[in-house]
Amino acid sequence: MRRLSGTDTLMLYSENAKAQNIIAPVAIYDASTTSRGRIGLDDVLRFVESRLHVSESFRERLARVPLGLGNPYLDQGP
Repeated sequence: MRRLSGTDTLMLYSENAKAQNIIAPVAIYDASTTSRGRIGLDDVLRFVESRLHVSESFRERLARVPLGLGNPYLDQGP
């Protein structure tokens, strides 16, 4: 269990339906590395699934503190 930093909590609480604080990675896949010469969604999903063990953050869920009396935390879950 990891408590969110003040900055992370601020970003979380400042989000709403009209303003999302989204940070998204960009990945470039080289189609010449496949036997078919193209990369599909299934190929990308297989690659991501094969790397999930590398970072614990892929297995964490946001948990809020009751009554908002502290910063939320990231929990490994069941």
